[in-house]
Amino acid sequence: MSKWTVCLFMTLVLVIASLTGVYAEEEPEETQLNTPAAQDSTEPLSSTAETTQPTSTEEVIPADYPALTVNAISNFFPNATAEYSVSKKQVEVTYSLRCSMNMMNVQWYLYYDPEVFTVSEELNNPESICPTIGDKAAITYGENVIIYRSSSINLYDFSTKEVPFVKIIFNVNELDPEQPVITKCDLTVDVLCASELDPKTRKSDVDKEVFFVSNSELSQRAIDSVRLSRNTFLTQSNFVQATTAPVTTAPLATDEHGNIIPATPDEPEESTAYNTASTDATSATGEKPEPPTAPTEPPTTPEEKAPVGTGGPGNALICLGALFIATSALFVMRKKEILYN
Repeated sequence: MSKWTVCLFMTLVLVIASLTGVYAEEEPEETQLNTPAAQDSTEPLSSTAETTQPTSTEEVIPADYPALTVNAISNFFPNATAEYSVSKKQVEVTYSLRCSMNMMNVQWYLYYDPEVFTVSEELNNPESICPTIGDKAAITYGENVIIYRSSSINLYDFSTKEVPFVKIIFNVNELDPEQPVITKCDLTVDVLCASELDPKTRKSDVDKEVFFVSNSELSQRAIDSVRLSRNTFLTQSNFVQATTAPVTTAPLATDEHGNIIPATPDEPEESTAYNTASTDATSATGEKPEPPTAPTEPPTTPEEKAPVGTGGPGNALICLGALFIATSALFVMRKKEILYN
C-alpha cells in the first residue's frame, strides 16, 4: 500500500466523519425559543378593561329570611319544602299516590304545630282530604294531630291515576316578620294494606293481601313487588329574596319663587384605559398624558452555537480510530523501507 493510498483513505474518513457531525447537530426550526409571532406580540401583561367597568350605584343589602318555612315529611312519602312571606294565610299540603293494587286498610296520623297552624273541619272534610275514599273514612281532629282511618273489603281504587291520598289545608296564624318560623307537618302512615278483588265474590282476595306499612314500619319487599308512585306537594312559595336596595332619587331644585329648575344632564366622565397617580397628572398645555404602555419582557435568545457542529462522542471515536489506523499504517510502511533499504 503506497503513501498516497493511505493519505487518500484518511482524507475520506475525515470528510465522512465531519459530514456526520454536522447532520447530528442540526436543530429543527420549531425548537427555536423565539418565533416571529412571539417577537411581534405587544399585548400587555394585564388587561385594562377591568379598570373601566362602571361601578353599581345600587346598595346591596342582606337577604331577608322568609317569615315561614314549611317542611312536609313522611315515613312513606318523599319530603317537600316551601318558603312563604307574611302575606300567606293558608298552606296546602298534598301527598299523592298511585298503585297497581287497590287499597283495603288505611290509617295515618298527621302531626302539626298548633302555634303556627290551625285546622278547620269545614275546609278539611272527608271528601276533600281523600276524594277516592270519601265519606267512608273516620277522622279525628286533635289539637296538634289529625287521625284518619278507613277500611273496606270492596277496596279503594288508586290504580287508575295518581290522586290525592292526603290533602290538608292549614290556616296560618299571625306571624312576626322579624322572627322567622320553621315548622313541619309530619304524615306518619301507620297501616297501609293493599289487595286484589276475587273475580267470583268481587271482594278482597285474602290470599293476595299485601301490607306495605304495618305499625308504622315499612315493608320494602312488598313495596318493590308493585308499581308505586308517591309524591308530596306544598302550596307554591311566595317568598322573594331581596337582592338590592330601592333606588332613591334626589329632590328637585327650585328657585327663589318656587319654580322647578330643570336639571342639566351630567357630563359623562371620560373613561381611560389606565390609572393615574393623582388628578394633577396633566401637562402644562392641559392635555392628558398618553397612557403608559404595558411593559414587555425582552425577547429571550437561544445560546450561541458554533457554525458547524462537532458531532457527538461517537463521531469523535470514529475520527480517532481512523487517525490511529492511518498512523499505524504509515509507521509500518516506514519500518519496511528502512529494513529493505
